Amino acid sequence: MDMHRFLLMLLFVFGATAITYGAPGKHSPPKKPAVIQVDSSRLQERYFDNKKISGYSQDPELRYDKNDLEGESLWDQFWTAFWRWVTRHLFASKQTTELVYYIIIGIGVCLATYILMRISGISTSSLLRGNARAVPLYYSESAEDIHLYDFDTEIEKAVAVGNYRLAVRLYYLYTLKQLHDARLINWKIEKTNSAYLGEIPDGERRQLFGLLTRKFEYIWYGNFYIDSSAFNELSAQFKQFKKAIK
Repeated sequence: MDMHRFLLMLLFVFGATAITYGAPGKHSPPKKPAVIQVDSSRLQERYFDNKKISGYSQDPELRYDKNDLEGESLWDQFWTAFWRWVTRHLFASKQTTELVYYIIIGIGVCLATYILMRISGISTSSLLRGNARAVPLYYSESAEDIHLYDFDTEIEKAVAVGNYRLAVRLYYLYTLKQLHDARLINWKIEKTNSAYLGEIPDGERRQLFGLLTRKFEYIWYGNFYIDSSAFNELSAQFKQFKKAIK
């Protein structure tokens, strides 16, 4: 996913937020003036039952003057006191309540933006620089790369310099080439990985390819760290899938 598609998704998030929270509210209709009604009913005098009151006062469940924190651990007492402070200070007035409300909205928008960036494969540093994540054209997902380059040699070069993320990407492109050569998929540059998965018949090959696709997307687009041990395990899975294609 390129930078333009990411910006369109980001614009959609902010637009939906503005529509949801920026629409003018409905005004309440004017209230009719209150009319005082005289109560002419006869009042019946009632008395407290001192015996029942004495019984209630001895019930520990109805004693509210005791320390509520009795029997609680120090950790529980801390959180009880903390939430009391939050309720007392942050929601004491309408202004502070609205402030907290908009802070929560802002956090939600930032979180949605971060998730979209992860899905798009765009790092925060590259976004601040105004450039999308740089990927060498040599390893772009073009027809020439898949059909002409020696992937075995290029994978060895990437592993030799410790660039395991690039090696995983090359493995995945190599897998697409193998599937295309075996006529299990019809490779086209505009297709998505999920489209290729849908072309493979149900069975063990489809399950394994789905697993490899998820791991590739996590590592390459999600910038997940992969060390030599994890790479060796994933490399074995790619080789196992290669045997399943034949």
